[in-house]
Amino acid sequence: MHDRQLTTVSVDDHKSRVITTMVVGTITTAAIVLVVATMAASGIVPKRANADGDPTDMGFLLSRINDVESRLDRLEAEVGIEASVAVPAVALPILEVRSREDCIPCQIFRREVAGMQNLPIAVKYLTQSDWPVASVPSFRYRTSAGILRNRTGYREGDLRTMINEMTK
Repeated sequence: MHDRQLTTVSVDDHKSRVITTMVVGTITTAAIVLVVATMAASGIVPKRANADGDPTDMGFLLSRINDVESRLDRLEAEVGIEASVAVPAVALPILEVRSREDCIPCQIFRREVAGMQNLPIAVKYLTQSDWPVASVPSFRYRTSAGILRNRTGYREGDLRTMINEMTK
């Protein structure tokens, strides 16, 4: 018998891959339509003179994009990608955390995160290889104004302050 190594994929990884595939497909489709329209407008490719319409017409381009998206949906259904995977309307702000198990302030932070329900942010724990920092806990996030913040150290209640900065 041959040993088989199984790889587990989390739901978040699956969602991320599906979203990435959809975004890349949509961007690729839009780019192809734009290139073809530019080529047709510049005379490189003869314009289609049939019932489909003028390829430089915005309505025609939008109908082609809709056609391609519907074909993409059919292909995804054939392959078995679930349509039930919903893309959130607004992505949650991400609080990146570098901590250690033996760190008392890190333990306080983890306890506060576990005690809060319905966090308006996503907490992502990083390893030393992901984010090499000398002191823990370290936090990295973007404020609601888009400013990147780096913080080190933690005192009880700091989580609320960071959430307010990220979501106000």
